[in-house]
Amino acid sequence: MFQKAQLQYIEGLVGGNASTDLGDYVNAIRYEPMSHIKTTYSNIDLGTWG
Repeated sequence: MFQKAQLQYIEGLVGGNASTDLGDYVNAIRYEPMSHIKTTYSNIDLGTWG
């Protein structure tokens, strides 16, 4: 299901041509189950300062 979503996303962005830099970038994303879930966050960790 994740791979199908990747292909649909690439098709929408680059007209189905997966051999572009953007297509390669999206294809490099790998699905892995989460092993740890944080219930709190830090503004610094998210990159927000204000």
